[in-house]
Amino acid sequence: MFGLPFFGRSAQLSQAPGTANQAAGDDATPVSCFHCTLPVPTPVPEWVAFDGRMRPMCCSACAAAARWIIELGRGDWYAGRTHG
Repeated sequence: MFGLPFFGRSAQLSQAPGTANQAAGDDATPVSCFHCTLPVPTPVPEWVAFDGRMRPMCCSACAAAARWIIELGRGDWYAGRTHG
């Protein structure tokens, strides 16, 4: 792991082993990107720690956006959004 500077702080880049399906705990269930909700490819390209869990990301742009939102203390945005 290595850090990237964001506004004077460092965010950890995480790449956890496993596939998107393993992240969901079910080999038949597709996994959505925690940030944009698009399907996550296998193997999962990026992971971000949030709320005590590793969250799958579909790409490095979503991972960077999620880290930025979380570092700014705005992680509550994920709880309040709706999809559809």
